[in-house]
Amino acid sequence: MKKTRPVNSNSRENYMKGKTVLVTGATSGIGKETAAGIAGMGATVLVHARDRSRGETAVAEIIARTGNRAVKLLVADLASLREVKSLAKQVRSETGTLDVVINNAGGYFSKRRITPDGFEWTFALNVLAPFVINGELLPLLARSGKGRIVNVSSEAQRMGTIVWDDPMLSKQYSGIKAYSQAKLALIMYTITLAENIGPRHVTANVLHPGLVKTNFMSNSTGLFRFFGNLVINLTAWPVERGAETSVYLATSDEVLGVTGKYYHLRGEIQRNKISDNAADREKLWNLLEQYTGVTY
Repeated sequence: MKKTRPVNSNSRENYMKGKTVLVTGATSGIGKETAAGIAGMGATVLVHARDRSRGETAVAEIIARTGNRAVKLLVADLASLREVKSLAKQVRSETGTLDVVINNAGGYFSKRRITPDGFEWTFALNVLAPFVINGELLPLLARSGKGRIVNVSSEAQRMGTIVWDDPMLSKQYSGIKAYSQAKLALIMYTITLAENIGPRHVTANVLHPGLVKTNFMSNSTGLFRFFGNLVINLTAWPVERGAETSVYLATSDEVLGVTGKYYHLRGEIQRNKISDNAADREKLWNLLEQYTGVTY
């Protein structure tokens, strides 16, 4: 089996050896490809999975592809705040220093679902989970001296607005409305995060991975699922290319010290103008603290 070798592997391998990286949602698609790419550089990779069996399969595949046995499985359902905090506890039990967190886990849901904590599922998985993970693990990232937070958003953010009087969309729900709101909120949160944690020598950036051939449409229904899968099958990138931006932001010395930016591939791209509103970003941050009970 051919081993995974990233582009410019020599310089990045030298940088990543001895580093520890957490990748959430790493059992398939972009997440697994990201974990494999970084494992191929010699880093210790903590692979998060919601399902233990799928996680064990993914870890075995990554080890076989890369020859790196320092790939470890952590299991948690990120729709539950209790389990998100449990994931952070598992990370702390594995390492005293963390170099990179890649919040890759996310999801799209055509039908409105409520988490065990009473939150709309899309918002909980795409926004609340990264907020808690980053907050809980910030001391470990700060200990690294050059810690990096990488949040995976989407160009759906361009269609997004924050429904301030009903962020859980209890009155007028649609899958795309929930998803675009969540991905915009993730960008807004990341900008504020970068501003708040700069003195701790930790950077935070957010990215669009591209339209990628994954199981993204598995939670959609009807015509939207049919046409969505058709577009993906005809035009989408392979997962290897979809993982490029995550791997780049996590490993490249070109972005050392770069923070609060929205990236695609190797360049910064324009984000939704709503995210420029500092007052709204602060309002969102306060809301996330209120929902999760986590403060930074």
